Amino acid sequence: MFLEVIDPSTGQQTWKVADENYDLVQEIARSAFGDMMHDTERNQKYERGLKSLKAKGEEVHVIDIGTGTGLLSMMAARAGAGRVTALEMFKPMSVCAEKVFHQNGYEDCIRLIASRSTDVIDEVSDEDKGNVIVAEVFDTELIGEGALRTFKEAHQTLAKPGCRVIPSAARIWVAPVQSDFLMRFHRPPSTSDLKAAATCLNCPGAAAVQDIQLSEIPPEKIRLLAEPFIAFSFDFEDGPSITYYETAFKTFEAQSSGTFEALIMWWDLDMDGTGRCMLTTAPKWLEEEAHWRDHWMQAVYYLPESVPVHQGQQIILQCSHDEFSFWFAAQQSAE
Repeated sequence: MFLEVIDPSTGQQTWKVADENYDLVQEIARSAFGDMMHDTERNQKYERGLKSLKAKGEEVHVIDIGTGTGLLSMMAARAGAGRVTALEMFKPMSVCAEKVFHQNGYEDCIRLIASRSTDVIDEVSDEDKGNVIVAEVFDTELIGEGALRTFKEAHQTLAKPGCRVIPSAARIWVAPVQSDFLMRFHRPPSTSDLKAAATCLNCPGAAAVQDIQLSEIPPEKIRLLAEPFIAFSFDFEDGPSITYYETAFKTFEAQSSGTFEALIMWWDLDMDGTGRCMLTTAPKWLEEEAHWRDHWMQAVYYLPESVPVHQGQQIILQCSHDEFSFWFAAQQSAE
């Protein structure tokens, strides 16, 4: 690849050959690593979870899955873990983590394996298995980065029976809404001067979830039709209970009449298994102490068909997920 640059000695435009890793370096620079590293609430609650395990007085061997820059591994070592094994599949980040461990004096107590956690077989013997798993493998949709398989297979190949996990559990929260503002992201509005084509009006939308900073949208532009409720719960400490495909039916009561058009979604994590150290991505107008962050947002799911609802009506919502995503439909309603 050639880059157009200004020669500082002549002031003229010229060309130079780019480093073979130019694209990769640019991609890393534009990624959300910096935003994650400076997410103070996230970091503090992960560290609190790690410290709570050492406080129990048992020997701790931490397996850090997707270590990235190595921050959580160093937190584990600082919290008193006897051993730490860090796994990172992305070569540039594993090189970065190795340098970070060395510069901070942790190279002797943290073992780095440059591999995907689900591919590690020979590197971890039964004696090398950990009794604590820590991982930050979440996105706006919680499971979009493969968190379900990461935790399920970690119990099978990397962890001892009874292994603790940080975070220990997660919950998916949804709230049914009516919002002309949000619907304009989904399909073009029709006016007296502009009629959208039928193909546009009937388009099911993109396969990818719409992530959005709901805290930045005035509450009056999104009308809640019912109180938020839990669509799914995941127990990361119980490997066999983690399933990649699931459908559940949730019934909620409409608190106001309107048109059920979409669901807004966020999640929370139980960082220490007690329910007292929770990390949430709820919007600020639902959770006053919620922290603003850009690497995790909230999500919007549009129904295949909008459903008229009446105050007091019982609505049955079909909630489904596969290994990486969620989808929803108002299957039926009952008076």
